[in-house]
Amino acid sequence: MQPSHAPAIVQCIDLPTICWQADVVFSLRSGPAVFRFRVTDDQAIVSALFGMLPPNEQTRAMRYQQPADRLRFVTGRGLLRLLIHRYTGLRPIDVPLVAGHNQKPALANRPDFQFNVSHAGEWLLLAFGHQPIGIDVEPIRTDFAFADMLPTSFSIDEQHWINAADSPSKAFFDLWTRKEALAKAVAKGIDDDFARLPCLTGQHILPAHWIANTDLWHVYGFSVANDYVAALAYPLATSYPQFFSLDKTSIITNVYDA
Repeated sequence: MQPSHAPAIVQCIDLPTICWQADVVFSLRSGPAVFRFRVTDDQAIVSALFGMLPPNEQTRAMRYQQPADRLRFVTGRGLLRLLIHRYTGLRPIDVPLVAGHNQKPALANRPDFQFNVSHAGEWLLLAFGHQPIGIDVEPIRTDFAFADMLPTSFSIDEQHWINAADSPSKAFFDLWTRKEALAKAVAKGIDDDFARLPCLTGQHILPAHWIANTDLWHVYGFSVANDYVAALAYPLATSYPQFFSLDKTSIITNVYDA
């Protein structure tokens, strides 16, 4: 893609209600797709997802000393490989995952197939699309001391919005997930530019050099479950994102199909 000198437009949208579908349609023709899964130590699921990993990743999983870390890796990587299989037809263990720009995970030689993963607490989110994409999920932690982070991570208007909210903690994580999702989509780290990434609901016009890849972005903020918020960042789409909820039955069924 050629560099653009046109201003970048970021549209931040609040999605108050999400219809999480149980019947998965593995097609990205109608727009990006988001999957949610409540992480569990159910041995049937863990064993099935462990079987999706190639030998080197199985070895890596077994090196984790903490069971929670091992579970997080097996679930996240196994489910990622399984879903990529359903979209592309590649065998899960043959999915060629590589480190892309700024170490963002990518599918080798497939710039037309993009994904991103986020895991926090008990929830795992995976997002897929044909263009650069970012996803972030966070638990709303009322005991989290975020005040010191405001001046370095948020604009003055964003700080005022957080402090004036009925629940400053929720407001903080609502905006934080939007910034994180956009940063992940454009493969930026949390650096001096992080505060520049817009996150308040509405349209924002930015200098082109602030955001790469494309000139038009949508950032959707939404709820995953009680006390969990998330955001999806994706280049301007012509249709609404698809939201799917996975459970034990759907995972085991897809594993057998693999």
